[in-house]
Amino acid sequence: GLAYEDLRAVKPDVIMVSMPALGLEGPWSNYISFGPGTDALGGLSSITGYKNGQPHKPGNFYADHNSGFHVATGIMAALFRRYKTGEGQHLEIVLREATMSVIGEYFIEYQFTGKEPKRIGNDHPVFFPHGIFQCKGDDSWIAISIESDHEWQTLCEVIESAELKNDKTLFEVSSRRLNREKIELEITGWTKSKSNKEAMNLMQTRGIRAGIVAKASDILSDAHVSERKYLDTVEHPDAGEYTSPGLPFKFAKSSTNLGMRAPMFSEHSLSILSDLLARDTSTIDSLIEKGTTPLEPIDRVYS
Repeated sequence: GLAYEDLRAVKPDVIMVSMPALGLEGPWSNYISFGPGTDALGGLSSITGYKNGQPHKPGNFYADHNSGFHVATGIMAALFRRYKTGEGQHLEIVLREATMSVIGEYFIEYQFTGKEPKRIGNDHPVFFPHGIFQCKGDDSWIAISIESDHEWQTLCEVIESAELKNDKTLFEVSSRRLNREKIELEITGWTKSKSNKEAMNLMQTRGIRAGIVAKASDILSDAHVSERKYLDTVEHPDAGEYTSPGLPFKFAKSSTNLGMRAPMFSEHSLSILSDLLARDTSTIDSLIEKGTTPLEPIDRVYS
């Protein structure tokens, strides 16, 4: 393939990005990995899971998404440096290291205590109650987080539990943790009598951090999301019309609802080669014939 030095010889200020799983150098540089493996190698899976249970992978391929953010930031920094110095450079964004960068507090914890960080599921190291509670309806849940003693008293009022509110042994978070089963049963008894949206509204009205565990159907029908015009309607030749997440940022003077679909296979290949790269017809035909730029999907055997 084309190395950075090859590209630099043609365009000295070129900025090139490489995204190996484990790095271009080091004993494991030739190893391969995808998202789930990189999540595990980066330490994220070791802290994901329930107390006394086995490690789990995150809900999505976190290493892939997280590394993409680092790439965007790295490119912007490289562009700024090129603006200041006129020099390009080679960026290396390693998926494993990008994953490690978001759990730095766990490395510090181990160095200070000498103990491996524990998996705590939906718990929080400080707040309690803190977790996911079942609500009325099919697969209906709510997340609740109580930070202060005042919030605890308010929660007791919302769930109409005079017993918990008046129990002086539960006034401090440390004592509440010792009565976990009793407290969580009381909360669940109340949440199971309400839909998750009803429970969330009642708690939010009183200043308690609570949110429904939103499913795809909830998000697509969410009035708040709709009013913010975050979702984008897209027309696709194969899939038809569908709604997809838009860009997670807004500009004051331009729209981020592009209505653009992903391109079909090789849809823009010819225009890029001829218009953008100014290649002649014979060169383009040669690239297509060699399979370098195929216009139809081809089977490849990787070794």
